[in-house]
Formats: sequence, structure tokens, C-alpha cells
Amino acid sequence: VGQTAPLSGQATAIYATAGYAYALVANQLVVVDVRNPAQPVVIHSIDVGYSKNVMQGAHNLIYILGEGHWAHPYWSVVHLTIVDISNPTLPQIIGSNYEISGQYANANGLFVAGTTVYLATGDLGLHIVDASNPQQIIELGSYSAYAQSVFVSGTVAYMGMGYYQPGLRLLNVGTPTTPTLMASMTDTIKEVVVAGNFAYATGYDSKLRLIDVSQPHAPVEVGMYDASFTINDLSVVNDRAYLILDWGQMYMLNIGNAPAVTKLGQYWPWSISGLEIDSSMAYMIDSGRLAVLDIHQPVTPIRVEIYPLLHNISLIKISDQVAYVVDAGKTLNLLDVTNPVTPVALGVYTSSIPARINSLAVESQTVYLAEWKTDLRILDVSNPVTPTEVSTYSLDAHDVVVANGVAYVLAGDGVHILDVHQPLTPTLVVSYPITTDDLWTWAGSVKVSENRLFVTTHRMYWCGWDNYCTGSTLTILDVSDPANPVAIGNYDSSQASISDLLVKDNLIYVANSSLGLKVLNVADPLHITEGASYPTTRVAQSVALTGQYVYVVDGGLYVLAQNLLTMTGQVANHYLSPMADVSLEADNGSTTMTGSDGRYLLTGLAWGTHVVTPTRAGYVFSPPTHTVTLPPSATAQDFMMLPAPVSMTLTPGGVGLILSYTDTQGLVSRLDFPPNSTATTVTIVLTPTLVSSLRGWAFAGHAFDLTVYQDDALQPTFTFSESVTVTIPYSPRDIALVTDPAQLELRQWMTDRWQAAGQGCSGSIRQALSTTQLSSIFSGTLCAAGRFALFGPTHEAFLPIISRNASFSTNQ
Repeated sequence: VGQTAPLSGQATAIYATAGYAYALVANQLVVVDVRNPAQPVVIHSIDVGYSKNVMQGAHNLIYILGEGHWAHPYWSVVHLTIVDISNPTLPQIIGSNYEISGQYANANGLFVAGTTVYLATGDLGLHIVDASNPQQIIELGSYSAYAQSVFVSGTVAYMGMGYYQPGLRLLNVGTPTTPTLMASMTDTIKEVVVAGNFAYATGYDSKLRLIDVSQPHAPVEVGMYDASFTINDLSVVNDRAYLILDWGQMYMLNIGNAPAVTKLGQYWPWSISGLEIDSSMAYMIDSGRLAVLDIHQPVTPIRVEIYPLLHNISLIKISDQVAYVVDAGKTLNLLDVTNPVTPVALGVYTSSIPARINSLAVESQTVYLAEWKTDLRILDVSNPVTPTEVSTYSLDAHDVVVANGVAYVLAGDGVHILDVHQPLTPTLVVSYPITTDDLWTWAGSVKVSENRLFVTTHRMYWCGWDNYCTGSTLTILDVSDPANPVAIGNYDSSQASISDLLVKDNLIYVANSSLGLKVLNVADPLHITEGASYPTTRVAQSVALTGQYVYVVDGGLYVLAQNLLTMTGQVANHYLSPMADVSLEADNGSTTMTGSDGRYLLTGLAWGTHVVTPTRAGYVFSPPTHTVTLPPSATAQDFMMLPAPVSMTLTPGGVGLILSYTDTQGLVSRLDFPPNSTATTVTIVLTPTLVSSLRGWAFAGHAFDLTVYQDDALQPTFTFSESVTVTIPYSPRDIALVTDPAQLELRQWMTDRWQAAGQGCSGSIRQALSTTQLSSIFSGTLCAAGRFALFGPTHEAFLPIISRNASFSTNQ
């Protein structure tokens, strides 16, 4: 559900409590605020002095056992540090005076019981210390035997003795100064956890042993669970045991009825090399075989079938309930997966020229096979029981994708675009060269989405004296005209090669080799941005998508939830004054309102492209909408609010009418039309707008287009029979740059210049009348359609341009 930004190193231990997680990274204790699990944030770190640490927390304290080595390679020191975390934002070291040293000393484990701390230090044995005064830690007692781990329950300490002196020892620590042996077992025990009357022990193998310790003097092994892989870590909470296995899996076991143990769930094993999703079923290549997963519950996929007849699968595609599966690199098998639990064999195709099938594409009832260094082979599968070859096209085919009767084939020398509307006669439309000319560069893969082609090429380069690295280049081509592909963007992945990619809307989900999953925003192909990432444990090989879940294969299967994202911005007028009570709605139905500061926050947005529209009665916005592609969460998606157009109908000989609008400052401007202002019936439309200032004249914040329509036909040169009176209230902000408000003028744009609007009108008026402390009123006249704006005189400043050490030619 969430992850931090990359830390400075590998986290080797972790403790969590009260909404905060504490991780040991090298010699640093890193504090992470996880109160919002979707957005964990590192808030602090302190130096604890030693690396290879183990830790445990209790009662607002963290106990850390660190290990350091001296100049002698076998002489080391273990050091106990106590950190006060009562204020998680500012942890304080309050104890660090206790340490012991010797040959092969190791910080293997510790256990805190009240104010007594038990330390497992390898060859130096088990040490018991009193930490009631953290500033003066005192050793109480010790037990001499190799100590790999320790767990204390009541007055019994369970000491795992590790590999060198195999066994589990149960010690009576009722008197901590003199721990005494109660019983021992000879199995190799690395870690032990006690819950109730049972101890759960792991060694250096795949077995979880259940030991009845109801009689500590006579422990008895009563059960065992074989996890098939070496168990690296063990935790027991309530009736659940959690195992971390050697290859990265997590097993969850039900231990409520010990010694009977049942497996509840499992993190998928490291044997997956391919994935195809169809509806709520996933088809995986697992150890070369076809495995079917039920992903109705995406977070907990359930394997429902392993198809037994194929053993060396390299490719799989699903189309119209038929699975197209390449086995042994050369044979195409068609399976009916109408019932995914029991796939049924339909037909088989083997090329007449045995060649490795690099890729396949399916469109309608035709299959396209990209055969390495030989051909593009086209099959008719209208009868899937008897797939039939209908044609070939000779080229070095690395990958193929087909859309709308056009095949895009990536070869060693570039992309070849073929017209395959008639599969019997594929025809070359054009070839687009991409350099992949030697061992240092080679072709990758090709995808198509909405008239855009995505092509990857790979390269190898030296990144050290004796080491090499690989990277990839992603090229985006506009193929709206397949005969004329045009490069419109590229992305360079220099740190790791692109193994696979998937395109949805304006997002590209990239399986980025050793970097894991990366999500690229390509809404603007010239400026591709990275929107999100998830580091996988191994090399990310393939990626699939369904709903809000992303599936990534790196040998194992990751099921990643796409967190819902947000969009923020502000709505303001042209003076940048915030506009409250504006409604905003995204195309997925999410809505919000602007506050008194004009700002808004839209939440619940899924990954992809969204259109956001602001609305408020009586107003319009610039731009009318914002289109954004998420992730990342979008900020500064701002809008400017303007008054909406208003209109009315004038008729000859009618009564005088008023056309008015309210600006974003709440000021009402009006146009008074006298009774005889028109000789024909017309529609008047007034559209508020903005204009620029003039030389020597400042724009005073009010402008509008006045358009006239007669029988729905625009009348651009319409003239009114009588002068129209214009009344415009203005605020101090409108005239901030005006030197003399008494000289305000309403002007009209005349093709190439502004002129006084009242010219040629009878009864021209121009005056400024004070009405309140906040606003004044301008009154003037106009007599024609057009664009009008209010201006006032302003100061001008002229600055000289000074050129030093320059020579000028008289000819210039």
C-alpha cells in the first residue's frame, strides 16, 4: 500500500509501534512516519555507532545490539545502545555504556524482559544485563555457550545455539546472576519463538519444529512443518506464524491448533517467467509449464491448475478464450480456456523451417509469428483445431504487434510496417531505420497504442575497468499515417534495460530489469516523466494490468495496488484573487469545491488520463478544462474565472432593455439600450474578456465583445440607431496603474487600433462618479458591435540600452 523514497542503504532490522517504524540502515536508526500507510515518510535519523545491528522495542525504548570489528580480523566488539522514542520525531540515545569484546563476538540477538536485557553474542555466550538505569547498564550474569538467538518466557530463556554448536538450551533465569541449564535438544536451532506451551524453532533448513515446553525440564518435539525452502526469519503473532524463506517467499501458517499446522497463504515462488491476464484469470509460465491463477481477489491470487502436457513454454497470448502457447521455442499450441481450470488442447502448428519463435501477435482469426532470423509467418486460425500457414514475409523478425490490419515488425535494422489487411499477401508500406548494428546494440520489443508505436532497443556498455552494463532506449513514433512514421519522443533507461512494457492511456508500465517497475507519463512525448516506481527483488521480466492492480513478474509475482491519486490547483480571477465556491469535477465523477483561498483538492483519481472541469453559475473559465495524466499526483492545475456571456433580443419599437453581467469582483456592469436602438429584430451577445494595456494607457480591468445576430447570422458591422449607454463600476485594483481616473475612456478596437467608443454616437458621455469607498462608476456610450475596453492614462518609463565594447558598422 505504500513505500518510502529509497533509503541510504539496506534495512537490516525493523520495529514498529504507535504509527512509527524504526529501521536500522547501516549505522543509522531511521524513523518513518507510517500513520498514513499509503505515504510513509522518513522524518529523522540518528547515528547508533555500529553496523550489523539487531533490535527490539519496549515501553517507548528501543534496544540495539551493534557489532564492530577492530584491526585484528577476528577480534570484535558488541555494544548495547538504548534509544528513547517517546518523542518519535526526535529520538534520543540515553544509554550506550555497555560493551564486550573478544574473538568472534557477534551481535546475533537480544530479548527485552522488563528492565532485563538478554544478549546473544556468538562465541561470547549469553549475557544478561540490568538496564533499569540506561545510563549505567550493569551485567548481572552470563552463560558460556555459543549463542545464536534468545527468547525469554517467564523464568525460562530459550537459547538457539546455531550451526557451530547445534542445539537448543532451556535455561532457568529466575536468578539472572546464575542462569542454570534445565534441558537441551540436539537439533541445529537458529531461532526460537515461544507462544503459550509451544516453542517454534527454525534451523538452517526448511523445517519449522513445534516443541511442547509445558514441562521446561522435558521439552518434546510434537510436530514439524516443511516449507521446502530454508527459513530465514520467523515471527509469531496470535495464532499465526510468518516465515520468510530463502528465495523471498512469505508463508503464513495457522498454528492455532498446534501441533497441526496448515498453510494459509504464500508469496508466489521464484519460478515465473511470463504472464498474461484475461478477465479475472491469470495465465503464467511457471517453471516452463502453464499455471492458471484465479485473481478475483487480486491481492491473494490462487493457483487453480497446472497444465500437464507442456513443459518448456516460452510465450503465451490469450484471445477470445483461446490460449496461444509456444512450447520448446518452436511449436505453437492452441488451447481452449473457456473453462480456465481445465484447458483443452485444440491444435498444434510447427514451422516447416524450425526456428525460434521470438514473439507472436493475434488479431481477429490470424496469428503472426516473429521467427528469429527467418520470417514473419502468418497463420489462419479460424479453425483452431487445424491452424494453417497462409503466407510469410522474409525478414529478421524480433518482435511483432498488429493493429487495424497493420503489422509492425521489429527487426535488426529497424521497424518494418506491413499492410496485412489481406493476410495472403502482406505488403511492405515503409521501413523506419533504428540502429541496432552490432553486438553492442540489439532490438528489443514493439508495442502499439492509439496511433503511437513504442519501440525499445538495447545496448551494452563498459561501466568499469572489467565490467559492463546494459541500458535501453524507448522511441515513440506517430503512426497515424503508417506510411509516414514520425519520431515524437524518446526515453533513455541507462541504468537498466527495459524487459517489457505495457501502454494504457498516456501511461507506460515498464518492467525495468533490475530497477523493478517504473511508470512513465507520456502525455507529452517530448517531455516524458517518471510517475511512480516499485523496486522488485530480482530482475523484472514482464508486466500486466487489470483494473487498479499491476502484476510484475521477476521470477516471483508481485501484485501491486495502484494508489488513488490527487489533483490540486487554484481558481482565481485575472488579478489572482482567489475564487471560492467553484465546483470541480473529474471525468470519473470525483467532485470538490474551492475554499476561501480558491484552492481545491480532487481525490480518488485512478491512474490514467483525466479531464477536470470547473463550474460556477454565471461564470466561465480559462482554460475550460485541464487534461492530466496520473501519476504523479498533479499540482498547480489552475483556472482563471471570467463572467459568462449574457444575451438578449432587441425588437424594433420595443421598450428600452438592460443587458448586465457581474464580474469576479462582484461589480455589476450594464448596457442600456433605448427603445429605438434597432430597426430589425436582433440578438445581442455580450462576452466579457481581457485585453492588454496600450502605450501610455493602462487597461482598467473591464472589456467585452458585443456581437449582434440577425436570423442566426453574425452582423459584424451592425450599428445601433440610438446610442447605447455603458455603465461600468470599477475598483481601486482596476485603476491601480491609472494616473488620473477622471480621464478613463471606453475604447473600441478598429481593425488595427483602439479609438474612443463614443465617436459618431449622439449624446456621448464620459465621467467618473464616486459612489462608495470601494468602487467608482464610469459611464460612456457606444453605437456599434465590436470589442470594447476601459483604459486610463498611465506613466511610462524609458530605459536606455547601453552597449559597451561593441563595434557598429554603418552598413547595419
